[in-house]
Amino acid sequence: ALALSFFKKHFPEYYVTTFQCESWLLDPQLERYLPPETNLIRFLREFYLLPLPYGSNAGVARFVYNKVDMDLSTASRRSTLEKAIVDHVRQGGHWREIGGVIFPEDFVWGSQAYRKSPGLYPNC
Repeated sequence: ALALSFFKKHFPEYYVTTFQCESWLLDPQLERYLPPETNLIRFLREFYLLPLPYGSNAGVARFVYNKVDMDLSTASRRSTLEKAIVDHVRQGGHWREIGGVIFPEDFVWGSQAYRKSPGLYPNC
């Protein structure tokens, strides 16, 4: 909401059509591992999601562990997120890069607009 007023005030010549984000943190697979009330899950549920053709466990390892490769036998599992990352990979899963879009007309924090639209991105 603040971004809309900021752009309107400081860049009136531009019209905001979408807010966009790309991240493995938007991977809906995280919902299998993290509690629904966590900020991360609440954040990803606000977006219209679309899978992207890139992303990998290496990207997650680099972000979380500051390493290119994740050694599952020694990877830290201190936080709920670290446990989720390691458990998913141990089960043969792969983390994906996900694109997310929020349209200004849908932006009411907590509304989860895309999830209330039947048929949209059911298996993203």
